Amino acid sequence: MRATVSHWLREKERGGLIGAGTTLHGLRVSYAAWWKRNGATNAEIAELLGDRSQRMGTHYTRHVSREDNVVRAFKRLKQD
Repeated sequence: MRATVSHWLREKERGGLIGAGTTLHGLRVSYAAWWKRNGATNAEIAELLGDRSQRMGTHYTRHVSREDNVVRAFKRLKQD
């Protein structure tokens, strides 16, 4: 399946329909991040991705938590 999806993505890339370098992994990360930013739990995200382990929900959204930390830090700077 991965090879089929990869070939399909390259075809869409050549046609200018998606950005260069789009990958199945990148799409999974973007999808998971969107759900996390909109309130989904790690367990829900894992289920949405078709994974059995809640750890995968955490794995695919760890950058969202880091972004939240950066945003909070800058908000504190603005308040001072």
